[in-house]
Amino acid sequence: NLRHLEVLHASKNRISELPTSICRLASLQSLWLDFNKTTALPADFYQLRRLQELKMEGNPDMVLPPVEKLVEGARAVLRWSECRYASSKNARQQSIVMSVQDILRQVGQNMMLFSDYCQPLDSMFEANVEFKGHLFYQFLPDALWTVFIPKLKDLWSRSEHVVGIRSFTYDRRDVEQALLEFRDAGGRVARHDSKARFRRCSCKNNSEGKK
Repeated sequence: NLRHLEVLHASKNRISELPTSICRLASLQSLWLDFNKTTALPADFYQLRRLQELKMEGNPDMVLPPVEKLVEGARAVLRWSECRYASSKNARQQSIVMSVQDILRQVGQNMMLFSDYCQPLDSMFEANVEFKGHLFYQFLPDALWTVFIPKLKDLWSRSEHVVGIRSFTYDRRDVEQALLEFRDAGGRVARHDSKARFRRCSCKNNSEGKK
């Protein structure tokens, strides 16, 4: 079982790119990759938490991590890799949050798109809701995926005059994790409240008839 592998020597093998699977060698303590053609360590390299020895000399095009960090040894490289991963994750989550915010902005600007939907928009969505001195978008999480994004995708395909994003490629799991974890200078950017109140009850449809 490779998970129990403790020593891996792969010197002088003309390796240009390391497989991400190497980061799953949880027991690895010694790794020799000297005199190859490697330019960067995988983003998840920090997961090799037991690594004590790392040989990377003789890789002239190495950029990630920088050479000055490599000479500090395996533990320093692991710390650098963990910071790199956290920074990359934070940047991705920020991009997701900004995209969701733009989705919600477009919902507010194109409210007529939802006039034919069985549930009133103002029972699923509201802008500028004040909470502890800050303004938030309030929306039903499921509506983002079942109503808002499908309707906006139809708009994006029909109109060339949309201001803002015109696609949304993130999956639900990543979006929910970003909304749960991401913080800016003001703190958490999203809050979950099972007791949120909307201006209109969902018990009536858009024709004011009971559902």
